[in-house]
Amino acid sequence: MKRLVVILFSLMFMHTLAQSKYSSFCEIEGKPVNAYTKVPAPSIFTNRIAFSKTATSSWTVDYPSNFPDSARTALNYAVLLWSYLINSNQSITIDARWVDTLSSTTLAACGPTSFEDSVDNLNLSGYYAIALAEKIKNADLNNGQPELMSSL
Repeated sequence: MKRLVVILFSLMFMHTLAQSKYSSFCEIEGKPVNAYTKVPAPSIFTNRIAFSKTATSSWTVDYPSNFPDSARTALNYAVLLWSYLINSNQSITIDARWVDTLSSTTLAACGPTSFEDSVDNLNLSGYYAIALAEKIKNADLNNGQPELMSSL
């Protein structure tokens, strides 16, 4: 279960970086059968001690009081993986929510809390998820508010 949640959050986070302004959440839907799928952690993470690799981003997760410990453990592991895979000099905060409003086949949903419509210092146009825009501009653009919101 822990690995499944980590895999799901990893997929949702990577999808979030490439979303358009009009698609704010990525939903992962499950089937009522066990496919016994296992995806190992990336080698840059599993070999981090041998490579003397340190985390390249800082993450914080805001949990509500009703968030189960088992789900917290899984999400914390996913965040640890991301801290080695994502390069950012800006802290990234996730607003985690434990909800019962997702459909019966939706395991989780995650997305950016806001978008920036331009990144002036590089003369780029388009919509950028707030975490990516903050990394590019090297600034806190949302006044310390969470960059991602996840619902499990």
